[in-house]
Amino acid sequence: IWNTWGDAIVAAYNDAENAINMALEYRDIFKNFNFEELGIRRLTPRIAGHFGAFEVLYDQVSGKINMHGTNVNLAARIEPITIPGEIFVSKNFREATTPDNNIRFDDMGMIELPKNAGEVRVYRLCRISDKPIAPVGKEAAEVKLPPTDGKRYGFKR
Repeated sequence: IWNTWGDAIVAAYNDAENAINMALEYRDIFKNFNFEELGIRRLTPRIAGHFGAFEVLYDQVSGKINMHGTNVNLAARIEPITIPGEIFVSKNFREATTPDNNIRFDDMGMIELPKNAGEVRVYRLCRISDKPIAPVGKEAAEVKLPPTDGKRYGFKR
C-alpha cells in the first residue's frame, strides 16, 4: 500500500526486506542524482520506518486503498526528527529484521517526537559501508558507534 500525503510518501510492505530495500534505494537515488543538471537545488528526503499493525480501508476521497492507525502515526512522527538524507527507524522495525551482512542499525538514542507523541529509541538504517554518524538523541554520550569486530546486523537477502 502506498499513498502521498502533502510532500510525503507513505508505504506499507509485507516484509521487512522489501521495506529496507526500498528505503535504501530511495535514499540512494537522491544521494546520487545530479540535481545541477536540472538546474535545481539538491533534495534530501528524510525516511522513517516503523513496524506494527494498521487498518486498511477504502478511502472514498482518493478512490484508493489507504491505511491508518497509531503505528502509521508513529512513523509519521519519526520522519521530522530524521536527519535529511538518512533513514531513522523504530526499535520495533529493527527487531522485525534478522542479521544480514549488507546493512546495519546505528543506535541514535532516545528522541522526543513532535506533537506530544512521546519519546522513542530510534536507529539509523544504513548500508554496512556507510560512514557512522554521531547519535542525536538523549543518552547520545552513552551510545557507541557501530562495532568494528566484523559482526554485521540487518536483514538477510
